[in-house]
Amino acid sequence: MSAPPPRPFAAAALGAFIAFTAAVLINQYYRMAMALMAPGLAADMALTADRLGLLAAAYFLAFSAMQLPVGLLLDRFGPRRSAAGLMTIGLVGALVFATA
Repeated sequence: MSAPPPRPFAAAALGAFIAFTAAVLINQYYRMAMALMAPGLAADMALTADRLGLLAAAYFLAFSAMQLPVGLLLDRFGPRRSAAGLMTIGLVGALVFATA
């Protein structure tokens, strides 16, 4: 069994660009969702400003808590498979969050 022929650089660069652009879009969605929902959440759930701040900080707490497990995934499976799997999980989470 022989190895597949290498892809041209332009196709590989475009694929990487699209993948990382999608990751940045998902990241920005999670960051901005709380700012857009805050007035409605505060009114519907009677949340104070400090509770809204804690809720918004949960994203960054989860982000920092995942640094070590993601590092282990990168070491064990490599960046290509790790990034693809984590972006898929992030996309599914974003879709579930959007439909909630």
